[in-house]
Amino acid sequence: MRKLPKLALALLLLLASIAASSQIKTISGVIREEQDGFPIAGASIRIKGTNTGTVSNEKGAFTLQAPTGNLILIISSVGYEDREVPVVEGKMARFIELQPTVKTMKDVVVIGYGKVDRRKLTGSVGTFKPDLVGANPVSMDKLLQGRIAGVQVSPATGAPGAASAITIRGVTTLSDAGNAPLIVLDGVPMYGQDRTNNSTNFSASGSAASFTQPITANNYTPRNQFERNPLANINPDDIESMEVLKDAYATSIYGSRGAAGVILITTKKGALGKARVNVSFATSAQQAFNLPSIMTGDEYATFYSAYFDTLNKRRPTAGWPPANRVFKKGYNTDWLDQIVQTGIGYNFSTSVSGGTDKTRYFVSGGYDKEASYITNNDFQRVQGRVNVETALTNSVKIGVSTALSSTINNALNAQRAYYDAVIKAPNIPVYDSLGLYAWRALYSPANIINATAPLRDLNPVGTINTGKNQITDLRAISNVFAEWKLASWLTYRFDFGVDWYNTKAYSREIDKTGTLRGSATESNINNLKTVVNNLLNFNKRFGDHSISGVVGQSFERSSESATTLTGTNFMDNRVLSIISASNRSVTNALTQEWTLASFLGRLDYGYKDKYLVGITNRIDGSSRFSVDNRYVSFPSVSAGWVLSKEKFLKNATWINELKLRGSWGLTGTDGGAGYYGSLGQYSYTTTGTTYAGTTIISGTRPANSNLKWQQTTNIDFGVDAGFLQNRIRVTAEYYQRTTKNLLVNGGLPGFVGFSTQQQNLGELVNKGFELTLTTKNIDKKDFSWISSFNIARNENIITRLDFANKLDASLTAERSGGRFWTEGGSATAFNLMYWGGVDAATGNPRWIGANDTVSLVPFEILYVGTTKDYNSQRRNLGDALPKFFGGFDNRIRYKDFEFSFFFTFASGNTVFNGAKASMYAFSSVDAPNLSRDILNYWKKPGDVTEIPALINKSNTAFTPGGSTSQFNDYTLGRNSSRFLEDGSFIRLKNLTLAYNLGQGLLKKAGIVGGNIKLYVEANNVFLITKYTGIDPEVSAYGSSVLQAGYDEISMPNPRSFRIGFKIGL
Repeated sequence: MRKLPKLALALLLLLASIAASSQIKTISGVIREEQDGFPIAGASIRIKGTNTGTVSNEKGAFTLQAPTGNLILIISSVGYEDREVPVVEGKMARFIELQPTVKTMKDVVVIGYGKVDRRKLTGSVGTFKPDLVGANPVSMDKLLQGRIAGVQVSPATGAPGAASAITIRGVTTLSDAGNAPLIVLDGVPMYGQDRTNNSTNFSASGSAASFTQPITANNYTPRNQFERNPLANINPDDIESMEVLKDAYATSIYGSRGAAGVILITTKKGALGKARVNVSFATSAQQAFNLPSIMTGDEYATFYSAYFDTLNKRRPTAGWPPANRVFKKGYNTDWLDQIVQTGIGYNFSTSVSGGTDKTRYFVSGGYDKEASYITNNDFQRVQGRVNVETALTNSVKIGVSTALSSTINNALNAQRAYYDAVIKAPNIPVYDSLGLYAWRALYSPANIINATAPLRDLNPVGTINTGKNQITDLRAISNVFAEWKLASWLTYRFDFGVDWYNTKAYSREIDKTGTLRGSATESNINNLKTVVNNLLNFNKRFGDHSISGVVGQSFERSSESATTLTGTNFMDNRVLSIISASNRSVTNALTQEWTLASFLGRLDYGYKDKYLVGITNRIDGSSRFSVDNRYVSFPSVSAGWVLSKEKFLKNATWINELKLRGSWGLTGTDGGAGYYGSLGQYSYTTTGTTYAGTTIISGTRPANSNLKWQQTTNIDFGVDAGFLQNRIRVTAEYYQRTTKNLLVNGGLPGFVGFSTQQQNLGELVNKGFELTLTTKNIDKKDFSWISSFNIARNENIITRLDFANKLDASLTAERSGGRFWTEGGSATAFNLMYWGGVDAATGNPRWIGANDTVSLVPFEILYVGTTKDYNSQRRNLGDALPKFFGGFDNRIRYKDFEFSFFFTFASGNTVFNGAKASMYAFSSVDAPNLSRDILNYWKKPGDVTEIPALINKSNTAFTPGGSTSQFNDYTLGRNSSRFLEDGSFIRLKNLTLAYNLGQGLLKKAGIVGGNIKLYVEANNVFLITKYTGIDPEVSAYGSSVLQAGYDEISMPNPRSFRIGFKIGL
């Protein structure tokens, strides 16, 4: 009988358990944005009145175990209004949409020193969120390429860690420093975005002869220069959003730095809820996208033997050996094959984020290695970030955003090795009879031809595998802030920002001749930028009226110190330290600084959120100018009209948003003025000019107390529209920028003692239009497809040049790799002679002047000894910048699969194919390898070809064995349209396929509320272009927009493949 109560108790417990389990239901749904339907990851879902909850995964999806019956879910996410969702008998809406609050990065635009609701925005701002695209580049500049209308990003070279050319709405000025956009990371203006600050020259000893003159015979060797990417310190996985400020309303708040546009980078912050861990890993393979077709060793020997046989009658009686000795057959060395590889790289990144009601945090770290397709050439990065903010009281909040990084660029001479591999004679071996690299003159036909010339000690394999060429960067960017909420509508904010940037560049050339015993150069550069901001932000509403804005003060100081050491005569090629060199010297040492004091304000007014007005002003004082010209004001005004709120459109339900806006204002720059623009500068060297046996201080730059600010007037008109429940969104804009008081180097009379002086000379006009179209093509539960297309048109015109001698100034710019500037022409135009092809009867090239005058010799030679100016025969034959450019992005989701493809394009740009010019440039002075096309040269009357006869009227100005003129085939070709080509292209930039593991699989693995994504991607998949070179986007002059369009056997952008995973827990 005693067993019966126990049995009854067990039965009762079993029934209770069954009853309890029958009262538990699984609730699932998807959290997404109300406006665009994008999923919201990390949203908190909690049953009201309990602690039971979960978070949404990367797709916005969640599942939750909840009791049956009626209950309420509380949905919250940072940047969105909290929402309560009823659940009736375990049933609820599949999709839960959240409305944005004022902090949402999607509906609120980050602008200078504040944020504004996108619907109230009266300026031109482009926004990009990296998490919404499939691409995973190592640097953020490549992430931005083709994403925002009017922003052109062109990778200058295929070398990893190298800079890209970034322009916003075209050319702003005639100096590279003034064309670089300001980049602000979490409120801190980053140091040095222009080419001058980021270029490192390394030893050119042993490099090729002077085949790469920019236009004339003046030698310039960009292959001996590496321009590192200052944005490579930033981990793209840390970026929440990027805003590009383009018009006066958006940029004038940055005053003197805003003329070329501003890029604001906001990194991720912690979200309310439990700690969330994200881990990503990928491995990549990088390959040469394309390689030039050059002669084999036997073809090379046959061609040059024929060439020198043709020159036989002009040979001197001594000095030249027989052709069959110089140009031997037997070796067919493929130098490119010797140094090209498949580069294997790795990317690892992890982060932990979370927060409570008072404290939120985001901590991340990562390691990246991007390996080039050139042996030993790679880029490595180690970085970490800490973003923390905490509320001390209900009205006081403090926080810090700090990023630390270390980057290494190895084998900076990869560009030189690539160039040398193209032009190196292929009929000689890589190694000599002792198994050592064949450096000596014995192995170089060029040295045998012209024994008096400097030795061409080039061996591409030896160049890339010996010595050391490396840059190491250490960088810390930090912003410490405090906010005090003085009233519900008024907040005071203090910021202290630091950007510390240390660069160590080391170049070691080994001994090749047995005489110098090697050389080395080491540079150490320290840059420190500090910024202090005191700001009052306000946001107040009075019935139908609203005002918001900011007033404040900013102080910025930048300093730079640099030291360069050189050493020669090392005891052994394996020794790297300069202290071990017998001859050591300090060849450069400098310290310079610059300060900027500013007062700023912005006021935005709205009536019924329908009629909008914005007023902005900033007063900048720069130490770069004299006291009389130090301070200047940069005002702007803007207005907007939200037509979609008008009564006459209330029945147009298909129109969700329609806004007209316009702005006018001033921006400026002092970037072209250097650290001490108005002051005279001097230098002291341990070698050089002496007086009484002592080295003297010499002037390097004359003073100009009249130097003043360059100012740009901006006009912008735009339309923002959304149709069919915002499934179609359109933004169209027209703009015009007029820049006056251009900061350039103007000529001085010879008696002054200086040839040039920094002056305000000239005027430049930029104008264009932009269009952005975003569509939700399909928007269903298990299937969605979103497309985004943007296109921009830009042109620039030099309306005035105030040079004392315009021709001399233009020629100076041209010889330095710039442009032949003319009034009424573009700053990036090619002004050259017209190439008329090859005369089929004689094999001579044909040159056509401005008045269709035909000459069989170039006008440079034709006019020698006359009063005629050959420059009068130049024509405007194209522009390096495209007429149209943009991107086309598509993101498709089907159940757990994601697929994306992204195109970039450009149309109407011209490229000077210097690679072809180099590989067509045979002469009696040097014997570089050549393009196989050269084998089709003119041989007999009637031949129709683009390659002239080996000896013709254009190249007979030479004396064999040494030049008596600055002209050769290469130089003459550069002065004409012969090698100008259409650089238009369409590139499939990225192709990505991803799979998100379903929640069922994750549950089996014990992962609840998390997500796992597996993906494969390909970059630079294919290229459609008429350009006969390797890559129309590369540039021998790095990020310089003024020198864009020159392909000088530059390393082409690689094709890469990546496979990886992302885990969120």
